[in-house]
Amino acid sequence: QRPKLEEHEGYLYIVLKSLAPDNDQLDIAYEQVSLIVLKRFVFVFKEKADSLFFSVATRIENSHGRVRSLGSDYLMYSLLDTIVDQNFNILDQLDETLAALEDDIFTNPKPHMLEKIHQIKLEVIKMRRYIAPVRDLSANLLRSECELISDSTHIYLRDVHDHVMRIIESIETHRDILSSLLDIYLSSVSSKLNEVMKILTIFSAIFIPLTFVAGIYGMNFKHMPELDWKWGYPSVWVAFLTIGISLYFFFKRKGWV
Repeated sequence: QRPKLEEHEGYLYIVLKSLAPDNDQLDIAYEQVSLIVLKRFVFVFKEKADSLFFSVATRIENSHGRVRSLGSDYLMYSLLDTIVDQNFNILDQLDETLAALEDDIFTNPKPHMLEKIHQIKLEVIKMRRYIAPVRDLSANLLRSECELISDSTHIYLRDVHDHVMRIIESIETHRDILSSLLDIYLSSVSSKLNEVMKILTIFSAIFIPLTFVAGIYGMNFKHMPELDWKWGYPSVWVAFLTIGISLYFFFKRKGWV
């Protein structure tokens, strides 16, 4: 379901997505988490058993602080804060992945990098699709006049809302970075292709006059004065070397080589 908040008589129903990195390749695992908040209880429904709320459970068991002394609304905040803050781990991993990818693109762009950029971009778009509605959810919690949410808890819920805003802004930034990386990749590939074409063009420019000379003396005309010349063959080679070396140094002086 789309992340949302429903206020009913005597309880709140909250549903949102929990995001977690699935592996080092930045595949993201998505899990729906539902909360039913009553006056003295909070029911949590998850798709699978994991350690997502282990820290909250440990605080409940060992702590004598707010999570034990305050009501179910503070426990709701603790659960929401845990789900939202988990996205920062994904963003940190995303930063490292994009930094490494940017270095690889600058040094040696490869076709598989383009596929990786598109894969990461799709994951970022999915992240935004699941996290953007949480902004409305947290804002509705702040505006809610439900008696289950005390005024003191609004301060903590505002912190969750701020975190959601930071995550959304960071996602937008990463989308821009991915677009820039795509442009950098295409520019790098184009620049590399231009370098190859420049070298081939230089070789062609050197061999064009040599081919012209060889073509003249390769014609099968009977009366050609140089054909009977004793030093004709060595002279042609001297001309070849002179033309080739002269063109090379000319290109080098122009900065083309």
